[in-house]
Amino acid sequence: MSLFTMEEIEAAFAAMVAGKVRNRTKSIALESIGTYLNAQNTSVMPVGTDGITTMHVLKTPEKKAQFFKEIFRLVNECIEGPTIPKITFKKYKIKNKVIDETKTRTVIIPCLRDQVVIRCILNKLNTIGIVDEENKPNPDVVELTTKIRNLILSGGPKKIIRTDIANYYPSINTEKLIQLLEASHGHLIDPRIMNLIRKVLIDNKSKDGYSGLPLGIGFCVLLANYYIAQMKLAEHFRGIDLVRYEDDIMFIVDEKVDEKEILARLDAIYDEFGIKRSEKKTEIFDAMSAFKYIGVNYENGKVFIGDEKFTKWKVSVAKDIKKQFRDFSILKTYDSNVSVPSNKELVNKIWKAHKKGERSKVYQHSIRIQKINEVEIAE
Repeated sequence: MSLFTMEEIEAAFAAMVAGKVRNRTKSIALESIGTYLNAQNTSVMPVGTDGITTMHVLKTPEKKAQFFKEIFRLVNECIEGPTIPKITFKKYKIKNKVIDETKTRTVIIPCLRDQVVIRCILNKLNTIGIVDEENKPNPDVVELTTKIRNLILSGGPKKIIRTDIANYYPSINTEKLIQLLEASHGHLIDPRIMNLIRKVLIDNKSKDGYSGLPLGIGFCVLLANYYIAQMKLAEHFRGIDLVRYEDDIMFIVDEKVDEKEILARLDAIYDEFGIKRSEKKTEIFDAMSAFKYIGVNYENGKVFIGDEKFTKWKVSVAKDIKKQFRDFSILKTYDSNVSVPSNKELVNKIWKAHKKGERSKVYQHSIRIQKINEVEIAE
């Protein structure tokens, strides 16, 4: 039985390309003359050390077929018995991404072939469901914000104990992670999948360039959430309101609760998993005070999107307007008969797109957050 069918491999590749294209800002100028972004003619995926891009793969039907056929062969033919696929993951491209003045993150870029295999693994793990609803990556921000506001406003005076994990991804013990995965879901996960995960995380040629779970591997966000889920924090803190977004932990408790006892208990759990709490990012404050959590501002039990985010959004709209004018100017040089909207029409169209259309993610999110305040809290 094939580990990944040809259809699964092709679907994984198509989903990757579609996702990258979706995240690109389309050109109103090109759309106005019926020209759309063509994924087959654009290198939309990060390029690994082998330099192969989507353009190379999709150049001819023969190249595309050969690309998928080679992946199919490498993941479905095994060595040393029936459980170890032949594929050896190529050396990753490693980049250090600057987050701020004091922090950088190591990001890896697998080659295109390996990105497809990793996406296939992720699809299998998602189908199996290795984490429950409470521990899935990227939870709904509006839903989570509503939960936090409700907890703050219900009952008597509250305080918040907030912390996260120091250097989380690089600190994860990948050997322990794989052991936990085999123990909890080994009966559901094909041994070939487990061996592929081991090849990606541990037995690769780039392992000396980073530690722990590498950022840039498609299924690592899922595995990072799985690792925390195995700590079973809710069981260790029964009767205590706990909220988590990735490794950012928040306890919303009665103001008389001993925060030192809670943090000591959390430290003991973390120690079992080889990770440390960030002292620098640990803080205790009144629940009604002003603070920010996953991009949402809280103050006196109200939630809102801060002015700084709106300022950033307006700057992005202004940049988009300049880009669209530039695109129309380029089109005019190629075809003087191209119909160009007036400046006012184009500006209005772009603003509308950022408020109600496909560019409106930030604006619509702010409206959804604001509406949370309208819901009354039951005493």
